[in-house]
Amino acid sequence: MKNINKITAPDPISEVRDNKDFQQYSRDAAIRIRLAVEIHSTREAQGLSQQELAKEIHTTQRVISNIENGDINIGLDLLNRLVTQLNFSADQLSTVFGITFDSPYTTKTQSSGSSVVGTTSRYVLTGTPFDYSLNV
Repeated sequence: MKNINKITAPDPISEVRDNKDFQQYSRDAAIRIRLAVEIHSTREAQGLSQQELAKEIHTTQRVISNIENGDINIGLDLLNRLVTQLNFSADQLSTVFGITFDSPYTTKTQSSGSSVVGTTSRYVLTGTPFDYSLNV
């Protein structure tokens, strides 16, 4: 029997998966895709067209389309307008960004006496490089 030495070729897919730049790109793309799916499904559930949503948040239909296709990174201002207009819940944001919110606590504003003027539920964003409070 002949002794055959096998030469194994490098696996390009495994090399790419081990590349730190590719890993970061994959994490970023995953967030864009989860955001795209959440925006699309919420918009559809509310019976809004891309054009109607765009008009409500002062942008264009093309921008909404690009967001729903996961083609662009959006800034905080546009994200805030989308989240506000579509009434995203803390659970939806948690799903999109892969983070958890600590249990909400309620802040009560009081006037003279003991009557409560208003309440605000506040969620504290954890699992990120910073702490962030979201009033809902």
